[in-house]
Amino acid sequence: MSKRILHLVLLSIGMTILLTFVEDNNSPANERGRLNETSLSELHTQRNKQTLSSVPDRIELYEEMETLMLQVEDIPIYKDYLTESENVALEIERTQFVKIQSDSSDLTHALLQYGCGTKACSTLLLETNGIQSRSMIMPYGTFQDYKQSPDQNRLLLRYAYDEGGSVKRQIIVAVDLNSMQVIPYASDSLENEYMLNPTWPILSYQWLDESRFSLKTAEISASDWDALQQWFSSTDRKVKRVEIQLENTAFKKRLQNFNSALPFRLGS
Repeated sequence: MSKRILHLVLLSIGMTILLTFVEDNNSPANERGRLNETSLSELHTQRNKQTLSSVPDRIELYEEMETLMLQVEDIPIYKDYLTESENVALEIERTQFVKIQSDSSDLTHALLQYGCGTKACSTLLLETNGIQSRSMIMPYGTFQDYKQSPDQNRLLLRYAYDEGGSVKRQIIVAVDLNSMQVIPYASDSLENEYMLNPTWPILSYQWLDESRFSLKTAEISASDWDALQQWFSSTDRKVKRVEIQLENTAFKKRLQNFNSALPFRLGS
């Protein structure tokens, strides 16, 4: 008899534990746990959507005493960059620009610099009237400076590429501001050496007239790193002057898409 009583007691205890587990599993607290898990998933989705939708239609950039108002929708490459950024506000804050001096009160030209690494940046040349903007892709690199043609309708822009030590190479890109297109060099060989591929150091440059400019570079026979390192380290650097004629006729087809013409440019 005592064994039957013991079995009944153990069975009763087991049923009590089972009922307690079922009640706890269906309790409001556990239900809240499942709801919280669902809410976190929905919140993650909402945050992703918020990141994509947080790119503003218009932005105002500040650089020292200068301001630049842009319609982001008109600059698709820059908008895509901001959309893919984890922190849109921070990337906008990091965006830099250089205004191109002009006598025009209606249009503003500026070089937009964003996605910068240690020194080099992605760059776009912009034209804006404060309401609408248009842009063109420029090289990825360290923008150094620019010079305007005597009639102010054309630009020469110098980009630098630091290879460590004292070796630094530059390129010069010519741009027509009216058409917002790159102006090819008349000479293919000079174009390859001084615009499309960073080959030589460009110590200085200047416009000669609206279609010609000159530059000073190293007077050495080879452009490999060792030769340039030796030239930069020398106390008697020999330099030469190179005169470059720009195309006055139709733009070359291979420069219609300047981005693809630059083998050293990183992905847009």
